[in-house]
Amino acid sequence: MATLFALSACAICGVLSISLPIPIIVNNFNKFYEKAKIQEEIDVKRKKASWEEAKRGGGRKTKEMR
Repeated sequence: MATLFALSACAICGVLSISLPIPIIVNNFNKFYEKAKIQEEIDVKRKKASWEEAKRGGGRKTKEMR
């Protein structure tokens, strides 16, 4: 009977030791994913803004040449 209790305790401890770090890993992944997504949006907006400025003929290079 004691071995059954010991084996049950080991099984429960094993399941808990594997399942407890999972939320931490998921939270870290979500943080990095959101950060990467925001950075990508910023890069897209910067490229779009510089492209629109170049289409208008504005910019530092064109003004200095005049």
